[in-house]
Amino acid sequence: MTFTSHDRSRHKMQKEPLKTESPKELQPEAAPKTMTLQVSKVQTPMRIDRYLTQQVENATRNKVQKAIEEQRVLVNGKPVKSNYRIKSCDHIHITFLRPPA
Repeated sequence: MTFTSHDRSRHKMQKEPLKTESPKELQPEAAPKTMTLQVSKVQTPMRIDRYLTQQVENATRNKVQKAIEEQRVLVNGKPVKSNYRIKSCDHIHITFLRPPA
């Protein structure tokens, strides 16, 4: 079997990885961020998604709602919906997934 110069260059190119791609092994996955909050005794009832957006730095309502949908927000140990109204002394545990660096 003989290769033409075009075939050789294509064959050579297929063996070399693209320089713009980086192997997934080199991109470490960032650990999720977990938080535990306790609602104040004097807190007025409020939707949990709004409350977490106000209490957690850099939290957007979309991120909070996605975490709630994926059951990564627990109130008193149980998953809740976005329209859950917080009560005084509720214990809230939330896990935010961090995108790869």
